[in-house]
Amino acid sequence: MKQKTTVLERLAREEISRNIKYYMSLNNKISLQQLSELTGIPKSTLGNYTQKANSPTPEAVKKIARALNVNPEDIDPRLVNIEDAKKVIQNSRKLYGAEKENFRTNLKFLMSEKKITEQEIARITGYTVGAISHWLTGLTTPPAEAATNISKVLNIPISSLLSKPSENLKMTILDAIPDDITEEEAKKLILFIKNKKYL
Repeated sequence: MKQKTTVLERLAREEISRNIKYYMSLNNKISLQQLSELTGIPKSTLGNYTQKANSPTPEAVKKIARALNVNPEDIDPRLVNIEDAKKVIQNSRKLYGAEKENFRTNLKFLMSEKKITEQEIARITGYTVGAISHWLTGLTTPPAEAATNISKVLNIPISSLLSKPSENLKMTILDAIPDDITEEEAKKLILFIKNKKYL
């Protein structure tokens, strides 16, 4: 007789399926065939995971995570270290509302300006690529300590991550103005900036 799937197992399969698809899309839209070649797991088996037919073993999760350059718990949240998670919960305040949106927008902008990737930030800060990706897309709320740690990595004041994005843009524009600009050029530039509502 076929064993009945529990509610928790169904939820786990849905989460695993969603995570595998998400990280496949982040990795240059890697195909199931390519993932199969990287992991040694048959394409049909991987298809079962993405179609929620069953869930992978911890060993299979590790292979998939390694191939997609993420941590195993980014694929199957059940593999998270409970003690580490408790410490994070106890020691972290979450960024909410405007702070969260400012953080997300500013981090994208600063990463682009400094040409730094999610993988590089993850490697230096110790956060997972999955966590950073979720913060950037707004799927999850980052802890307040993330802003402090990332500001150190990017060598910027923390206000650059938590202030209004328009303030960062304003400073970027002002920093880009050459010192030897003429008065006529300055007037034209100020008019342009005002029309664009950057100031």
